[in-house]
Amino acid sequence: MNVKRILIISSFVIANSVVFVSCKNDGGENALTSFFKPTVVDMEALEKKLSLDSTFSLANVVGADSTFSQSDFLAIYQNTKAIWYDKYGLTENATKLLTQLQIAKTEGFEPNDYFFTELQSLTKNVEHAPIADLQKAELLMSYAYLKYSKHLLLGKIIPLEIDKNWQSKNDSTWSIDSATAWIVAKPIEEIFNNLRPAHPWYNKFWQTAKKITRITNYKIDAADLPNNLQLGDSSVAIKKLRSILADVADSSLDANKMTWDAASQTALRNYQTDFGLENTGDIDSATIASLTQKTDENLQQLGMNMERMRWLQKDFDKEFIWVNIPQMEVQYYEAGKLTFEMNAVVGKVSRKTPTLDSR
Repeated sequence: MNVKRILIISSFVIANSVVFVSCKNDGGENALTSFFKPTVVDMEALEKKLSLDSTFSLANVVGADSTFSQSDFLAIYQNTKAIWYDKYGLTENATKLLTQLQIAKTEGFEPNDYFFTELQSLTKNVEHAPIADLQKAELLMSYAYLKYSKHLLLGKIIPLEIDKNWQSKNDSTWSIDSATAWIVAKPIEEIFNNLRPAHPWYNKFWQTAKKITRITNYKIDAADLPNNLQLGDSSVAIKKLRSILADVADSSLDANKMTWDAASQTALRNYQTDFGLENTGDIDSATIASLTQKTDENLQQLGMNMERMRWLQKDFDKEFIWVNIPQMEVQYYEAGKLTFEMNAVVGKVSRKTPTLDSR
């Protein structure tokens, strides 16, 4: 084989590789990836099943949940196209939605308010699932997505129903038509990120809730933690503590080392600051209590605060003043960052400070 022939063959392979991986299939993945994926869903049969007629009952799918009416929901499937399945199984957006529902507590929500357990069961074995199960899972995911996106933007609770003096107002609008258009055109993470309140405190609450969830997953016992830490100390307990801090406080920390050094102490200080603890750099009693928490109380508290944030206007000006009544503080923000704060005088039980937004 001469050199010229080798070059021709090489060029052919490279050119075809470029064309092959750049082609897109119906599911939005590249053709090279999909070439090796088996077809597991009969889309023609599923879409025929999604041609919902007058005999269809939404109550048979969502039970007693009445967040949306049947007429509201039926508008989604007028074109009978599946949103959450393609011929290869669950779409990427479907997988990401299920992941979000699983960790709904980090937003102050309950996963099963959005049918998470039922969806987890229905989507466990897509390849061998009957068409009726695929139909129910498709409809349940749409219902869960609509409900979650609405709650994320506007809140689960109408504030005036629990506080007649509430004067702030969320100026956002949400509609089924808009939410349906989003899910057809955008990744689920982008949709949810755009719906969350833009206030920096919301993001702080949310990130803290995610960290608490990760800490709880470690199932830490106080006896597993080192005490009387000194720089240069080395032990298995220190290695475990470092792995926790690397996960929830400082991703640059080497989780495999067993030595207590300046980097691990800085990570501990970061943890203490993030969780509202005194920044001591030591494993004190408050830090041990925080690391070994095993209840949902903190998540519930954060969830209530995030819900209140949804009752406010969604977007804030580049400059705004925030009166933090519980902490008796006035805070001044510029471009999302706290630049000045001072103490404030607030009301009392008989004459409460009103909640409002104003110029």
